[in-house]
Amino acid sequence: MNKTQNQNILGARSLRGDRWRIRELWLLSFVLVGCDAVSSSDDTEYLGEEPSSIISSNDISSVTPQASSLDSSFNLSDPTPQIVVGDASLICMDSPYTDRDGNIQTGGTKRCTVADCTSSGQVDCATTNQFKSFDYLNLSEGNIKSGVTIAGITGRYPSASYGMDSCSFSVADLTSATFNSQIKSSARFRYFGSDGECYESAGDADIVGANIVSRVSIFGTTGTAVTSSGSVNAWDLRAGVTLNGVSGSLKTSCPNEDSCGGEENTVDDFNVWRDITTDSSGVPSSCSASNCIMRDKITQLSWRLVLPSDPMGWAASWQICGGFDIVNPWRLPTQKELMEAYTHGIKSVLEPSAATLASSPDGDLWSGTTDATHRESQTNAWTVNLWNGNVITVSKSHNTRNFFCVR
Repeated sequence: MNKTQNQNILGARSLRGDRWRIRELWLLSFVLVGCDAVSSSDDTEYLGEEPSSIISSNDISSVTPQASSLDSSFNLSDPTPQIVVGDASLICMDSPYTDRDGNIQTGGTKRCTVADCTSSGQVDCATTNQFKSFDYLNLSEGNIKSGVTIAGITGRYPSASYGMDSCSFSVADLTSATFNSQIKSSARFRYFGSDGECYESAGDADIVGANIVSRVSIFGTTGTAVTSSGSVNAWDLRAGVTLNGVSGSLKTSCPNEDSCGGEENTVDDFNVWRDITTDSSGVPSSCSASNCIMRDKITQLSWRLVLPSDPMGWAASWQICGGFDIVNPWRLPTQKELMEAYTHGIKSVLEPSAATLASSPDGDLWSGTTDATHRESQTNAWTVNLWNGNVITVSKSHNTRNFFCVR
């Protein structure tokens, strides 16, 4: 082989790109068939036949591949040969190949595969069932829920810019803060249903007190209407309030003994105390020294205004009250209830003998309230005088007192 031919081959080896790589694989494939080496006049060693008989004008189309003694299935026309010849940087890591020295290598250095993705936002990894790919073309603020951020894009749906087709953004939202006022207005509002759809509606301006039954509240509006089958009770209205021509009698303050008290003469008149005494058969009767029950029309508490034959201890007083009626038992009044009865003028309806006793030093009555300063030992209880309002604490076990029962 002359020097000119040798230069032609060297020129061919200097070609770049895929064209040279293909030629190189064809040339070096002869390593696999064990061709003898020959020397040129310029001391360059070549494999197999003389280069002039292998390459002509950089064309390798005339070269005929030969079977490899290393792999009988190898041939150059196969687009995915099992063993190839080339540089390590051009061959995948898991693909065996033959280097230029004829040595079989287990794999090149080129990374042809990537590891599975193991976290959101990871790059240079293969998607999995857990960490999927998605279409960036549809990733926009109008397609992402308001307040949610995906891949650095914060959603704005729904909003004034990205509204639902079924909802108009020209009407106000129905909110918890303005719910009652919007429901009672004829103005339109919008809201979202559990199905995710937007709906529009309007309130009802007819929701007003005059259209609601008295003492019934709807959406924060209390009714003032009186039905044809009933009437307003004066003692259901605060004193000073008039409704449908009825003036309220319910007293909320009793600054002195003349402002409260008195026994009712006609139904629901201005007097505080109503005689509800009945005989043993349940027939209405009248208050007497042995049988007298009065109801405080302010508190609706019933008082059994019958004194015991003799003063008793605190525990015995509880037992006497509880024994009057097992089904609807009586009890000792609390300290506050006795004081309240005093301010409501209970002495104005006491049976004469009881009134006389109440005005005496023995007029202190047991309450069911234990003195808080003796809470641990619970040795003392409060007493209240219904004549003068005096309140003191005495020992439960070392004292006897009169008492009234309530329920």
